[in-house]
Amino acid sequence: TFGRHVSSRSSEVIHSGIYYDSSSLKAKLCVQGNRLMYEFARKYNIHHNNCGKLIVIPRKEEFQMLEALMKNGSQNGVEGLQILTQQEVSKREPLIKAYSALSVPSTGIIDSHALMHKLEYLITLSESSIVYNTEVTGLTQEAGNYILSFKNMDYQAKSKIVINSAGLWCDEVSTMLGINDY
Repeated sequence: TFGRHVSSRSSEVIHSGIYYDSSSLKAKLCVQGNRLMYEFARKYNIHHNNCGKLIVIPRKEEFQMLEALMKNGSQNGVEGLQILTQQEVSKREPLIKAYSALSVPSTGIIDSHALMHKLEYLITLSESSIVYNTEVTGLTQEAGNYILSFKNMDYQAKSKIVINSAGLWCDEVSTMLGINDY
């Protein structure tokens, strides 16, 4: 079944994309994925909380780092970023003692198991397959399709789309297609 490995250890955070290099695909996909995750959660009534987060700094000497983080997030397309004063931080979170903070309103949390359950349902509903507890031993691309081979199975899967959900082994699966800078 789903969620028995890395996914079950998830922090359930919906990341904003603030930390990644602004020229990276990871930044672009994280910001886009953030928006899509909230849309998906609303559409399918998956419990989530768009609670935001504060990145706090205790000393004035760290303020430039906070500004750099805000600039990077803005370049990535993260919306609503705001630097808060000490008084604004205290007003929002009275127990936090900080010189300043960066408010990141797009960060949130989601019920990852409900999310995985809905994804499984939608995948099987569309007559697609999910293969659990099976090692992928080969992955090639031929004529616009992917061909997958599996350990201990006399079966090959053919698909236009493959979602690499191999957890800790996702880099090994990617390498099968020549993606070495995963």
